Amino acid sequence: MKTQKVLSIWIGLISGMSIMARGQGAFQNLDFESANVAGYPASSTDAPIGSALPGWSAYLITGGTTQGLAQVGYDAISLGGSGVTVVDGGAYPILPLQGVYSAMLFGTDLNGSTTAMISQTGLVPNGTMSLTMEVYAFYNFEVTLGGQTISMIPLQTVSNGSYSYTLYGGNISAFAGDVETLSLIAPPTGGPNGVEFDNIQFSPSAVPEPSSFGLFGLGGLLLAWRYRKNAASLTACTVLLQWLRRKIIRGAHESESNTQCANFLNLF
Repeated sequence: MKTQKVLSIWIGLISGMSIMARGQGAFQNLDFESANVAGYPASSTDAPIGSALPGWSAYLITGGTTQGLAQVGYDAISLGGSGVTVVDGGAYPILPLQGVYSAMLFGTDLNGSTTAMISQTGLVPNGTMSLTMEVYAFYNFEVTLGGQTISMIPLQTVSNGSYSYTLYGGNISAFAGDVETLSLIAPPTGGPNGVEFDNIQFSPSAVPEPSSFGLFGLGGLLLAWRYRKNAASLTACTVLLQWLRRKIIRGAHESESNTQCANFLNLF
């Protein structure tokens, strides 16, 4: 009798957890196309996050302090500060990677090391093998799921007509069927470290393991990575300078931006 009672309690707990997981619902707005920034001019920094990035929360992390953002930018491109913005092409030459909108995060180490991050919690679909997303990064980026860093492998390079970005994939099969928090992160590297994200998908297809490329393929990937890293630095500087020439940004001067770009390129 006692064993049956304990078993009934466990069954009840498991059933309750299952109901809670189902109630959590799927991830939302993974392509950022649900943005509603009507009435906000380009370069504004006061768009409510619930309108600009529905389903997501945004944070700036400096040292041990995490600041939640109630407002984010709309076509607001940083030349040195940290921040989170949604872009739709009004910040040319920054363009969406896919569709009308993309999310862009800026981490920085110029005025204190600050990480920019957006997150949301949802149910990873049953049968999920991998997480894919399109990314354009000045330097580097991070993705975590359930608090664990996901190793993202470059799969394909694409162009949006202004610059090239990369389709990445990472193995998340261990999380299938679980309610987890997904975080997209622009770390404070080389400041400003602008990272644009778009078209995030939970896929039933596996990501190729690095070993499957072989030594020759790995060597090619390393050479391509080094080339892309240099190219990314040049592109980042070009993008920032073109933006500066088209917009008046408080406290920013083209000579300062040129110096920053020179400093960036000295890293390679």
